[in-house]
Amino acid sequence: MRKFIVFLFVICISIASVISCNNKGTTGPTIPPSRTEKTNVAFRDDFDGTEINKDVWTLCYQEYGKDGNSPTWNRFFDNTEGWENVRVEDGYLKLKANYAPNPGAGENKQFKTGGVYTIDRYGPGTRVSVKAALVEGNGQKQLGSKFNIKGAFPAVWYYPLGTKNPWPADGEIDLMEWVTSNPDQAWLTIQCLRKDGSSRSVTADKQGVNKGINMATWHTYTCDIIKDKVILYIDGTKALEFTPTNPPDQKWYPYNDVYQYLILNASYQNGSWGPGPDKADSSNYEMWVDWVEITEIDPNTEPTAPTFN
Repeated sequence: MRKFIVFLFVICISIASVISCNNKGTTGPTIPPSRTEKTNVAFRDDFDGTEINKDVWTLCYQEYGKDGNSPTWNRFFDNTEGWENVRVEDGYLKLKANYAPNPGAGENKQFKTGGVYTIDRYGPGTRVSVKAALVEGNGQKQLGSKFNIKGAFPAVWYYPLGTKNPWPADGEIDLMEWVTSNPDQAWLTIQCLRKDGSSRSVTADKQGVNKGINMATWHTYTCDIIKDKVILYIDGTKALEFTPTNPPDQKWYPYNDVYQYLILNASYQNGSWGPGPDKADSSNYEMWVDWVEITEIDPNTEPTAPTFN
């Protein structure tokens, strides 16, 4: 397997803000002064060696809303010590979610989860592809076995961390999410804010494309962002499009202007969309990532569908 990281510095900007893998609309730790934010920085990561490339990725952190609560997907990060649930091994990035009993502690102290996000942000003129698979247990079960962990909530997604606007005013693009109720489905979803202030989700619904598939085998999730259009693919097949006029009830279209961070995480549901996890080792699982690639594309022209060897 070819292993390399290539950086193409396209546009560099410095910002002063507070971010982390966050509660939508809240803030997190201050970015270290030495870190420079860049937009549309092309790269490929094949996850060679034994350590993650910290010039590309940083850890997700738990955040808290004004009500003191954390969002579903990042509510266990405070329980996780550093990089213990994120490792590079055998040519893969492995993100772990596991039961970690803590007698006498509250419900949100019984599990640990792993997640990373890119230091850089991405918008029009980029294509991202992520090859990933879901594995039950602590990586002992072989790839290809059916994945069905109660409460699991893995995701590959774009989100503008640190936004002060109410979710999902600045958008959210889910290249892949998984929930217990549909174990053979990859949820490909694009979010926006309706004119009445409520949230709006547009989801792929194609049998044999994102439905009726084995999530424990490798799939490649791709997102193209060009002017006035976002396109999602799975394994090179177009599954979903989103434009300023489709759906027609958008308050505004964020994807021409708001640049997004790429987030990879293995988390747990809380019962709002799918059931929460059991307090048992049977809840343990991992998301393996073979590679991630972000390339430049013409922001004014719809590209051809991606192809993979």
